[in-house]
Amino acid sequence: VELTDGWYSIIALLDEGLQQCVKDGKIFAGMKLRVFGARLLFSSGPVAPLENKSTKLGICINSTRRAPWNSILGYQSSAAFPVCLSSLRPKGGIAPLIH
Repeated sequence: VELTDGWYSIIALLDEGLQQCVKDGKIFAGMKLRVFGARLLFSSGPVAPLENKSTKLGICINSTRRAPWNSILGYQSSAAFPVCLSSLRPKGGIAPLIH
């Protein structure tokens, strides 16, 4: 899955829960996502975004949610967003802010 902030893009490696969401059509091309605690994978250090082909972004289901269609892409002033305890899955990764 390729993710973008509207300017740069990166390939994302999804955990099992997010892979199932893609298969079920719950995540699809053009959908905006809120992501917390993403991990840089296969990174050897800082590199220019347009020159980077090996670094991937690891994201998990517990810290990924659909964003409203009119959300602004890119940096957000508040990184953490609230999630319900009942929405969390075992082995689904970290949770941003439980309420």
